[in-house]
Amino acid sequence: MEKKRNFTPLYLLINIGILAAIILLNPELKNIDEVLLLIDYRWVIMSIGFMVVFWFLDTIIISYIIGIALDRDMGFLNTFTINMIGRYYSSLIPLGGGQAAQIVYLSKWGISPGTSSSMLMMKYWVHQAALAIYAIFTFLLKGSMIKEYRSYMFWAAVVGVFINIVGPFILYLLSSKEGLLNRIVTGTIDFLKGKGIVKREGKFSGKLIKFVDDYSQAVTFINDNIRKLRLPLILSFIQIAVFYSVPYLIYRGCGLSEFGIIDIMLTNVFLHFAVCFVPTPGAAGASEGGFFSLFSLFFPKDRMLVAMLFWRLISFYLTILVGGTMVFVERFRIKKRENLV
Repeated sequence: MEKKRNFTPLYLLINIGILAAIILLNPELKNIDEVLLLIDYRWVIMSIGFMVVFWFLDTIIISYIIGIALDRDMGFLNTFTINMIGRYYSSLIPLGGGQAAQIVYLSKWGISPGTSSSMLMMKYWVHQAALAIYAIFTFLLKGSMIKEYRSYMFWAAVVGVFINIVGPFILYLLSSKEGLLNRIVTGTIDFLKGKGIVKREGKFSGKLIKFVDDYSQAVTFINDNIRKLRLPLILSFIQIAVFYSVPYLIYRGCGLSEFGIIDIMLTNVFLHFAVCFVPTPGAAGASEGGFFSLFSLFFPKDRMLVAMLFWRLISFYLTILVGGTMVFVERFRIKKRENLV
């Protein structure tokens, strides 16, 4: 965990460097001051408010799940801190950096890694279930248009859905059958060992088996409490709508009103799936490029750069700013608690 944490400034610099390059190389940069004068900043402020609502709902969902798992209340501020720490690291560290950081910080509150993993996996699956519903409506309502005008983004989104929704869902089904996923993985490792490709007791094999055991334990926890997840699912559905509506508010702030909130919100969901598998921190480069590609269907050329900047600053960098602040605050609080012992 420490190694990953030490690389977060580098990941942040990569993001900022890519964003700076996109800005400097964009020919519309020369007109940016004129466009900024045309912006209705009431809509921009509203979009920031939407992000605050997004974080607030996220905190309520985590708090509710902690109540299911531990029958205790950590308090809103503590839960908000854990939530934003996860958002901070997941924004900068690809492939599970946020959950790993949350597990470490939750251990400081006396919550075991196994219990933390199960809670976070429950939250992940509630979010994925809500996102899957949006994915269905997105492809039904916007799929043909995106395929016609931006076919490469359409097929990228298809890949993203399989990686982000279908693949994990298959793992979930396999894990729901007691011991099935474990037998598949250990059988595969034994087969590869027989071919001399991997070692049964090797580092990678050990980590993979441990991951499968933790994953299966988390799935059991979810299945045992699935009837209690109605409220988190509803809140996740609202939360997703709030987050993916941010470009619409920026669209209105640019003085535009031809398209409705559903058009732009579902296009943003499409963008998420099209770039979610890109392994750069925060899908840097792909996110900005994808925004230019898809949202040029709604924004005039002279306002695209400003729209992308506001969208990225509010939906991504604002989370890093607040999350990074909470990381600093929590480290100070941990040291303070340790000094009191």
